[in-house]
Amino acid sequence: MSMGDIKEVKNLNQKFGSNSSYLFCKVQEQHGEEEYWLLTPRELEEFVDRALSNSEDLDWGLDNGEFSFVSNNWEKSNEDSFYICAKVCLDEEDMDLLLTQEDLDNIRYRVEQNQEDIEANKEHWLFDLFD
Repeated sequence: MSMGDIKEVKNLNQKFGSNSSYLFCKVQEQHGEEEYWLLTPRELEEFVDRALSNSEDLDWGLDNGEFSFVSNNWEKSNEDSFYICAKVCLDEEDMDLLLTQEDLDNIRYRVEQNQEDIEANKEHWLFDLFD
């Protein structure tokens, strides 16, 4: 699985009220550590919409699968002073995402709580060498 490519995966240990599947991708902070994300379809739509309405905040230098912290250039009251900008690909369509720190914290918490989904879907370390 290439960096930043999103695929739908089954939630292997579905709890009451949780999604039956997630959108899974491998990303890395620009020049940083790799990590896995589990997104819901609603979150993906929200992050894409935020990117479309705040295009002045996007980091145009990102490669697929990278994310970086960017300033919220036209910050309004009650908004964060920065966003996390990410570039991903779904069904061969490149997408820019803008997340808040709270969004990223929620994703990382979900990953922590669903390690069985990460282990079942990440590729063998040998494939990782060619990423």
